Amino acid sequence: MAVVFELCDQDIACRRVLSAVVSLAMQDCFLRPLGNGRDLRIHNEAVSAMQFLFIHGDFFLELLDYDPEVFRKRLLARMYSTGDDVKFSGEQRRAFRWNYGQFTKLHSLGMTTTN
Repeated sequence: MAVVFELCDQDIACRRVLSAVVSLAMQDCFLRPLGNGRDLRIHNEAVSAMQFLFIHGDFFLELLDYDPEVFRKRLLARMYSTGDDVKFSGEQRRAFRWNYGQFTKLHSLGMTTTN
C-alpha cells in the first residue's frame, strides 16, 4: 500500500519560497560580466548563485523533489544547447557559460567558499 502525504499550507508556502530562491539563483547565473574587453570580472551574486546550485543546494533541491545531479546536468545541457526548445536567450546562455567557466576556475583554486 502506498503512503500518501498531504501538504499543509505551510509546506506549500515553504516550497514556493524555495522555488523563488532557486529561480533567483538561476537569474543571478545569467548576470553579464562586469567590465568590458579583456578586463571582465564575475559578479559576486553569480558566484554565490553557482555555489548554491552546484555545491550547497542539494538539500534544497531535494525538498523541491528535484534530483540535484539531474537538475545540474539538464541546466548545463540547456546552456550549451542551440536548439529551439531552449527557453533562454543567446545572451543569457553566453553569460551563464562565461560565469560557469569563471566559477569552475575559482572553485578549482579553492576561492569560492563563503561563510
